[in-house]
Amino acid sequence: MTSEVPTLAKILRIILIGTAGFSLGIRIILDTQAGRFPLYTFRYFTLQSNLLIWIWTVLAVVLQGKPSYGKLTGSLKTALTAYITVTWLVYMLILSDGTPPDGIDFWTNLFNHYANPIIFIADFFIAERTRLTYKWLLPSLSYPYAYLTFALIWGSLTDEYLYFFVDLPTLGVTGLIIWVALLSVAFLTFGLIYTVINRKFLTSEP
Repeated sequence: MTSEVPTLAKILRIILIGTAGFSLGIRIILDTQAGRFPLYTFRYFTLQSNLLIWIWTVLAVVLQGKPSYGKLTGSLKTALTAYITVTWLVYMLILSDGTPPDGIDFWTNLFNHYANPIIFIADFFIAERTRLTYKWLLPSLSYPYAYLTFALIWGSLTDEYLYFFVDLPTLGVTGLIIWVALLSVAFLTFGLIYTVINRKFLTSEP
């Protein structure tokens, strides 16, 4: 593993700090004005995953060249890459109706669902050089399952089920289990793909 960060990755990280900071900041401002911050703002997986990659990127820039930078790489970076990949693809392929929002929502939607994920994924290929094992894959489901628990509790308390695939009253237990299984496979599949790419192409045997 090397802590040397390619110049292109440095540029992309600065861009991501700006785009994610903007899109998250707008949501925080709007919800704060409506008296709904912070839990309301970050109830969606999209916002949470974007917040996580923003925090990671800020830390990566701050810790670049320092010994503690290594703690950000490897399984942590790859798990976040898998999370944001699923965020991007689920929105693009399942949730979006293809009609762009109006006004400021156009930009927050563009950044949260498209630009930020693509930049973070690109950073993985450009800069991730910590050799991965396969041991991290199953533990990486702990965050999606924690979010599932939160979403179900939120829905039961507010009657607002944040995504149709966690809408227990509509889906029933069997339907919910099917969707949880499908999304679990999606997270694991992308984690596995990134791990194989890391081991085959991005790193070498120690």
